[in-house]
Amino acid sequence: MPALHRSRPVARAALALTLALAAACGAAVPAGAQEGQTGRGARQGKRAAPADSPKGKPSRKPAPAPAPAPAAAAVTLNVLSYNILVGGPLQDPGFEPWNVRRQVILKIIRKYDLDLIGLQEPMPAQLTWLKEQLPEYTAVSPSYTDSALMFRAAAFEKVAEGFWWHSPTPEKQSRGFGNFLFRLCVWVRLKHTATGRELVFMNTHYDNTSPSQARSAPLTLQKVAELFPPDLPIVFTGDFNSKPDSEAYKTLTASVFRAAHEAVENSKEPVTSDGSDHDFAQTIDHVFFRGSGLSPAAWQVVKDKEGEKHPSDHFAIFARLRWTDGAAATAPATPAATGEKPRPAPPGKKPAPLPPAAGDEEF
Repeated sequence: MPALHRSRPVARAALALTLALAAACGAAVPAGAQEGQTGRGARQGKRAAPADSPKGKPSRKPAPAPAPAPAAAAVTLNVLSYNILVGGPLQDPGFEPWNVRRQVILKIIRKYDLDLIGLQEPMPAQLTWLKEQLPEYTAVSPSYTDSALMFRAAAFEKVAEGFWWHSPTPEKQSRGFGNFLFRLCVWVRLKHTATGRELVFMNTHYDNTSPSQARSAPLTLQKVAELFPPDLPIVFTGDFNSKPDSEAYKTLTASVFRAAHEAVENSKEPVTSDGSDHDFAQTIDHVFFRGSGLSPAAWQVVKDKEGEKHPSDHFAIFARLRWTDGAAATAPATPAATGEKPRPAPPGKKPAPLPPAAGDEEF
């Protein structure tokens, strides 16, 4: 199953303090801030006035009917979700140190010719090393790097980016929902350079303390509805600490997202999967997707290792998605997704915050 170990011998207080300090060392970034927006719209030339006919009357020849647009070819998206295991003194001593196992992780990432990579648990130094080794990818993450993503720079142009915290105050760095650690969701809106289509790539790490997963899932759907047009395709990776029979998983997949492994297993199209030797009921790492233009072509639990030990306490999850054209290719971005400042709510009209839970606190 993707999670090899669920408990860690590291003292919880030390882990929380160290990660909090790692976050504090980075430059303060307003939670939910968006960057990299691109200009929209093109100048439209005026149509020339029709020439007069020899008899002095304007010619009224009907404009020729536009030729039908050719069917858009499907784009292949190779996606990986990988909890790479926090490194340094916080790491589970049952695994090789980061400077040893990182080479195996790098080989896994390179093996699948990836377009989108969702990472969970990288410390800043781990993410920095991966960025140095993978210059063909652009990384997106705030200074608190528990959730980070990467996309192939040659294939995509960044339109906007942002993140929110899994807490009743998602716009502030805060710990809530009973989370043991600060948790967040990072997203980026991308434009495919070859086709002009757009999609959103999201990555998250739900806390492993119940019932935080069940409270993070509704917040996720709330933020998706606020930030993105309903027909904009989304690819969503993460360590959700949520099995398919959990409340959080059911919330996410009830009406918005589909799980790649379920779609592959139930598809009538020719697809591949290594599910024959994997217990789906124990899966807590997932690749979700939304959008009629996205369909699964393959799904795999990546169990590569060198020697006796795996490089992480989670297996990587690989999915191949087909992406065809759809209405969302030209869907307008919401103000929040384009980086525009939202208009302030009228006095007395502020949205009601989510109810607090034990352990909710600001950083």
